[in-house]
Amino acid sequence: MRYKFVRIPLKRPLPIVEKDGSIGNCVPQDVRNDIANKRLSCTSQFASLDTLFEKATKTGSNPFGDNSRREKIINDVINAVDVYTRSLASMLHEFPIFSEIYYYSWRSPMVTNQDVYFDDFRYDLQCMFYNIGATFMNISECLLCGHSQVAAHTKKECYHHLLRAAGYFLLVRNLLSDIQSRAVGDVKLPPPDDSTVSFVEFCHLISLGQAQEIGLEKALENKAIDDKMLPPKLSHQAYKLYGEAKIIAQNSIGVTTDALKEVVSLVELKVSVFKIMTYSISSVVLMDSEPSKALRLAAESEALLKTFSDSLSSSGEKVDKSLGGDENLLQICSNIVKKNCYRCATLNALVHRVKPSECIPELPPPLILAKEKQVLLPGNFPHQFIARTPSQNQ
Repeated sequence: MRYKFVRIPLKRPLPIVEKDGSIGNCVPQDVRNDIANKRLSCTSQFASLDTLFEKATKTGSNPFGDNSRREKIINDVINAVDVYTRSLASMLHEFPIFSEIYYYSWRSPMVTNQDVYFDDFRYDLQCMFYNIGATFMNISECLLCGHSQVAAHTKKECYHHLLRAAGYFLLVRNLLSDIQSRAVGDVKLPPPDDSTVSFVEFCHLISLGQAQEIGLEKALENKAIDDKMLPPKLSHQAYKLYGEAKIIAQNSIGVTTDALKEVVSLVELKVSVFKIMTYSISSVVLMDSEPSKALRLAAESEALLKTFSDSLSSSGEKVDKSLGGDENLLQICSNIVKKNCYRCATLNALVHRVKPSECIPELPPPLILAKEKQVLLPGNFPHQFIARTPSQNQ
C-alpha cells in the first residue's frame, strides 16, 4: 500500500525586536549575547531543514535517505532547541525580566501572515517545538510516500517519528494553555491562527492518524495474526482520528492558504477512505462467523465508495494530484472494496448461502494503537508549572 501523508511547512522567525527603554539593561550584555547565539543556532537549524524540505517538494528527491545523516539532522535540531531552552530557563531564574524584553514573531505558510509580535519567551519556544513536530512528520513523508516499496524497518522508524511528532504538538498545546493561564509581557493580542490550541490539536491528530495507518498496514499484511478483528478496529480508529481533525478544521480553523487547504483536503479524503475501508475490512473478518452481517457490510462499503466517487466527480476535484498520483488513495480503497466484496460473495455462494442482514451492523470498536511519545520541557521555568524532564534526543 502506498502512503499519502501531509507535509507541514515550518514556521520562519522574523527578527526579534528589543523593547524601548532601559528594561534590557538589567541583564548583562554577555548573558544576552550567549542566549542570542543559542537561539541563532536553533533558527539556523530550522532554516537548513526548510531548504531540504523545499528541495524535496520541488525535485521529488529524498534528502533524508541516508540513515546516519538523517539521525544527525534530527539530533542536531533537538539538541539546539534543548540547549537554548535549558539556558533560557536557567537565566530566567536569575534575571526574570528577560522573559519580556524582546518581541518575537514567526510566520507560517499555513495561515495568512499576521506578523503579530509577542513579548513572551514562551511564544518563541512553542514555535520551535512546533517546528520539531513538523520536522518529524515531514521526514516520515519523505521516507514513506511516493515509493512503491518501503522497507519494514523504515516503516517502523516513521511510526515512531510520528509518535514523537504527536508528543511535540502536545507539548505545544500545553505551552499555549500555559500562556493563556499565566500572563507574561504586555501584549494582549489574540494569537496567530497557527498558534491556537485548536490548530495544534489538528496537527496532533493527523500525526497520530498517520501512525495508526502504518500499524493498520502491518496488521493487514500479517496473515498469521491471532485477533482477526484487529485490522477493522485499527481502521476504525484511523477513521475516528481523521474525523476529529476534520471537525476541528471545519469549526475552529480559518482555512485561508493553499498550504492549509491541501492538508485539510487530504484529511477530508482520509475520513471517507477509512470509513469505507473499515466497513470493507470488517466484512471479510466477519464472513466466517456472521455471514449475513458480513454481506451487509460489504454492500455498505460498495455504496459508500460509489457515493464518494460520485461526489468527487461532481465537484470536479483533481483526483490524481490531491489524492496521490496514479496509485492514489481512492484507487487503493476501490481495489480493497472490490477484492473483499468478491471474496464475500464467493464464500457465500460456495458455503453459507445466506441473505444480507436488513440492518447495517455496528462496526468493531476503534482500537488505539498510536499514542504520542511524551515530550516535556527540558527546563523548569519560573513563569509556569510544566514539569521538567531530561533531554528528549535519546
